[in-house]
Amino acid sequence: MTDHNLTGETRRVVTEMYGAALRGDLTGFFAHIDPEVVTHEPPFLPYGGSYSGLGSLMELLGEQVIRHLDITQPKIDRIVAEGERAFTVIRLRCQATGEETLLAEEAVVRAGKVVELRVFFFDAGSLIEQGGVPA
Repeated sequence: MTDHNLTGETRRVVTEMYGAALRGDLTGFFAHIDPEVVTHEPPFLPYGGSYSGLGSLMELLGEQVIRHLDITQPKIDRIVAEGERAFTVIRLRCQATGEETLLAEEAVVRAGKVVELRVFFFDAGSLIEQGGVPA
């Protein structure tokens, strides 16, 4: 049985976090993330791997991801929350091709902060090519 209060809190945190991203409010975005956050990017990406800490996430987004994806204008399709986990379906433009890329991010929320992020791609074709991995 799902704890509806926990689900509501998870939805609120993730909705506010991505709302800040949509407004271009990076301070507001990062305010919803725990300092010890762990981020997992698919290993087939040029910047794939796991990153620990808020500083690592900031560097990942500001130095790696931004080279490949336009994270300044995300489109949020939906947010689905249950318990401490929320999935957000996001569309971003690929920097190299201008094509839209569909992905989902799973966020784990505890004590009002995102403590873990895991990224899933539907079609990462041009990102794979940029990373030197054959599609």
